[in-house]
Amino acid sequence: MNWKEIRQNFPITQDKTYLMNASIAGQHKSVIEEGQKWLNDISLHAALLEERYFELVVQSHDTVSAFLNVPRESVTITANTGHNMGILASLLKKYSSKRKVLASKVEFPSSLLPYLHQGFEIDEVETKKDIIDFEEFIGKINKEHAAVIISHVQFQSGQRAPLLEISKKCQELDVPLIINGTQSIGAFDLDLSKVKCFGYSASTHKWLGAGLGCAVLYINPENFKASDLPFVGWTSVKEPWLLLNNDPDLREEVNAAQTGTLPFVMIAMLVQAMKVVNQVGIENISARIIELSDLLHSKLKELDFDIISNRDEDQKTGIINFQHPTMCSELIVEKLKEENVYINKRRTSLRASIHYFNNEEDIDALIKALNQLIN
Repeated sequence: MNWKEIRQNFPITQDKTYLMNASIAGQHKSVIEEGQKWLNDISLHAALLEERYFELVVQSHDTVSAFLNVPRESVTITANTGHNMGILASLLKKYSSKRKVLASKVEFPSSLLPYLHQGFEIDEVETKKDIIDFEEFIGKINKEHAAVIISHVQFQSGQRAPLLEISKKCQELDVPLIINGTQSIGAFDLDLSKVKCFGYSASTHKWLGAGLGCAVLYINPENFKASDLPFVGWTSVKEPWLLLNNDPDLREEVNAAQTGTLPFVMIAMLVQAMKVVNQVGIENISARIIELSDLLHSKLKELDFDIISNRDEDQKTGIINFQHPTMCSELIVEKLKEENVYINKRRTSLRASIHYFNNEEDIDALIKALNQLIN
């Protein structure tokens, strides 16, 4: 792969050292152009393009279902993962009489707050320095759980979960599995035809680089009834353009969860972002991410930073979580900005998140700025 040439397609790389892709990833030129084209068309032609807008929604379902390798009737586009987990929590409440879900202590709030709101109790698995012991985690799954909730990749440590093993244990015990794929979609492959789950959600503004405002939702057709949805809207019915206010004849597909007019600009960008990933190849992307994050890891070890992220071969990602033993993480982030180098502080530690369009010079710039700061 010509990574230098690929990098030129990401404007965010041209004037800064940007290592915040686990927050909002840089976007490919074609994704930006697609968004600008749709925004321009909507601005100039408005309702004259109504038919085209809804054709785009159909196209997006085809694209997303192929990307996840699931039936098209099992996916839809929504606003964010918090929204999707709220839907899944509501469906789970009707699916199971149990009210305890298993999750790790370090899950992102969007994964769990909707379940707490719906009256579920979290059976929390403790971690050691924010790292999950997955052997212990899998061992705690039991038939008393209404579900197991896990991120494919943890937002802070970057630890990647062995979803096939977790799914297998859940199937053995008939416990639903719910996955937050926000920190992996666009970076690591996940074939949902192999990882059996109750539901999956992924916001698409991070590693997929699709811009802010969309998430994909998958619900296993075996567990889905549109009548169980917590809310519906005018586009949830089979014949929305009849504009009727009688007892709704709901769609049988998961897109019944689409309640109305959608952010068509963002959906067009999402479709294009998935095309970019397919063109580059998800395996190539994953390998490049690991190559660069291994390099950063080795260079950080030479400084005085404590590295928190798990770097086991099957669990490492592009996220590296680290902190200085005495220096405040917030201060470090602010000082790095003065050097035009950008990483995150998450909770008390630092997080650098490296994508495939980053390069060795980005890592050198971060290391140089950190070295100057601590010395």
